Amino acid sequence: MSGAAPDAIATARRQLEAALGGLVQMLTRLRAEHRNALLPRIGPHLEAARQAAERLAALEGAGGPGERRGP
Repeated sequence: MSGAAPDAIATARRQLEAALGGLVQMLTRLRAEHRNALLPRIGPHLEAARQAAERLAALEGAGGPGERRGP
């Protein structure tokens, strides 16, 4: 990868992970009955977002020799 692509991938991964963290934090603050009502509906979307973050992290690590890797 070259140019802005690695930075864009890193930024997208960080933002996705921050959004997931915020949603999980919000869910933990809910009363159990509300959390239990929401999780069946949003659980698959949370899992899809988690998998997307993992794929972005894999892309970050897939740079060629000499590629700059971000934090």
